Amino acid sequence: MAEKLCSINVSTPSPIRRRFHCLLSNDCQNYLILNPYSYNVLTVISMAEEEFTDINGNSISLDCQTHSALCREFTVTSPKLSLRKVMVYTCFVWLFAYAVFFFTENTTVLSSAILLTLAGMMIQIHFVKVDHETLLIIGSLGVQLSSSYASGRERTIFIEMSKLKDIVINEAVYMHSMIYYLCILIKDPADPETVTSVVPLFQSSKPRLNCLVHVYRSCQEVLAHSR
Repeated sequence: MAEKLCSINVSTPSPIRRRFHCLLSNDCQNYLILNPYSYNVLTVISMAEEEFTDINGNSISLDCQTHSALCREFTVTSPKLSLRKVMVYTCFVWLFAYAVFFFTENTTVLSSAILLTLAGMMIQIHFVKVDHETLLIIGSLGVQLSSSYASGRERTIFIEMSKLKDIVINEAVYMHSMIYYLCILIKDPADPETVTSVVPLFQSSKPRLNCLVHVYRSCQEVLAHSR
């Protein structure tokens, strides 16, 4: 991710300042005003946008927020539930049920198809489809993992910093291919050098390596400050 630092003197005429700000707004993703009360320097930080995808090639987004040197938050957002796929599956089940009803004249088949479709949709949006996953790392406390489902349900896991040994990028075999994933190593309280368990991160979104590297580097910076 490229970074560029630009600065101008705020004592310049206001029309020039407005024009300069408008030009930077088209190119910069974020900007920051340093020492605003002194009115001496306007500092602008621009970050080149980078596109991220999951292991299947679907577009995902990564939102990084730095609350402090010891607190950073990362949110990976997956594509929304496709209405077209839902309609295709629903039509397939109902047409199959109607075909069975046409030959058997059993109305129970139609009722079962409707109930099965509704139950499947509820399970999909409430337990399967994750809209976004969040990793919040606080150097003095620990790591919080949150998953928000399509129905609005949220699942949160908190890992204390005393149990965390490290955050690493690991590799695994998935569907006859090698993938990378970010994970937390949990250490044994009796033996800090021993890893007792591994907690994978972003299991639903499954970002590619370039996305994981951004999160990994930021997490390592927080861990370095907290140690």
